[in-house]
Amino acid sequence: MDEQNYNQPNWQPPEQDSSEPQGQPVYRQPIPFTKEMLPPQYRPLSAWAYFGYTILFNLPLAGIVFLIIFSFDDENINRRSFARSYWCVLLLGAVLVLSVVMFILIAAVSTGILGDLPYYY
Repeated sequence: MDEQNYNQPNWQPPEQDSSEPQGQPVYRQPIPFTKEMLPPQYRPLSAWAYFGYTILFNLPLAGIVFLIIFSFDDENINRRSFARSYWCVLLLGAVLVLSVVMFILIAAVSTGILGDLPYYY
């Protein structure tokens, strides 16, 4: 590449290639794209897959095991992201249930519904 001082006042930008007509859009044929062209790691999940994984994650013991496995698995990025988002939903649900239970207990103790609770020193 030739060295030029672009700060000189007589510098002119290089001329444009005039092989294509100016001012008219050039139509190019789109490349057909299918999900089979993606690597298996990046293929999207179908709606039935999300439905099935939701049912699987709701199983009492096996669901938690699969949730842990899929949260760290690199076989499919979308399944891993769904498993991690499911953890977030479980965490938010647990915080919500815990706060409602605490609110009910505090309200019950302060109104005297539970009676006098013994204090242990």
